[in-house]
Amino acid sequence: KEHLVLADFQAIYRAELKEGKFWGVEHDLEACNGEGMAKPGSPPFTAVFDYIYHTRSLRLHSVQELLSEKEQAKVDQGHC
Repeated sequence: KEHLVLADFQAIYRAELKEGKFWGVEHDLEACNGEGMAKPGSPPFTAVFDYIYHTRSLRLHSVQELLSEKEQAKVDQGHC
């Protein structure tokens, strides 16, 4: 029977945070604890991620555009 020791458990979440996957940790806190760290009424976590797609030879293929100000306002208000 396999089990997870505390050090392994901590390493999993440390890696998640190091990779910037804060939403994953927040989700697990909420699922296991009934609440996460997010404050009711506060806007969702946002960050800027560059979406650049390339070929196997690393030639630029395409770039995903950022949200417009209007689209971002909808997200900030929770209308996404």
